[in-house]
Amino acid sequence: MRELIRIGQHSSEIFLAKCTNEKHSFYQKSSYSQDGIRDLRAELRGYDWYLDKAKIDEVVEVSCDIDGYFKLTIPEFNASPCDVKITISNCFNYAIRAIDHYNNIWSIDIANGHSPVHGDFSLEGNILFNQSNVYIIDWEHYLPDAAPIGFDILFMVFELLKLDCKQSNPGEDKLRKIIELIEYARSINAVSNKYKDNYFIRYLEEQDRIKDLWGDQYNKLPTTQFTTNQLKILTDFFAG
Repeated sequence: MRELIRIGQHSSEIFLAKCTNEKHSFYQKSSYSQDGIRDLRAELRGYDWYLDKAKIDEVVEVSCDIDGYFKLTIPEFNASPCDVKITISNCFNYAIRAIDHYNNIWSIDIANGHSPVHGDFSLEGNILFNQSNVYIIDWEHYLPDAAPIGFDILFMVFELLKLDCKQSNPGEDKLRKIIELIEYARSINAVSNKYKDNYFIRYLEEQDRIKDLWGDQYNKLPTTQFTTNQLKILTDFFAG
């Protein structure tokens, strides 16, 4: 059985389907467009890197590679996204687990002070959890040696803040939770000192520097959607 799950989400030009047979389930991603095929090739490289570093005994395979069409087969991990409403307080412990997992993987692959970037390290769906393990999926934006270590962690926490606050100004309680997550990541060396003088501004600078990574999807990232007031509050908070 083949179930189409999404078509071109966020202008990605990629089809995602879930396939099930009598033995197991798996996913297939495919595209007919040049941009979609480029992203799927990046995803293959990202999965190859990640599965090797995480020592996960699974394989992402090219099912079809012909002129104008590319398809990947991706295993189904025995895990699920956060099963709570996406708020900082609800997701705090999930975020800690994601930081620990990131540290276990990324800390062993740093070149010239830079590390690979996942590009959508999101508690909204791309970080999966079960009782004992964490898995990272959707590697379409993978780029090796792209930014100082911790970029994806900062993406995760600032996206979490934006998803929680939406258009409202963040309160002191939410900001303290965010800094607690960042300081925890810093304490285990999962975030580079290069961000330290203002985690928010330095993150935005890195995000803008590598903005081509997301192509047309860049302006749809939650971390590009902060209001003017939110930008000022966050800049001032992290400057202090």
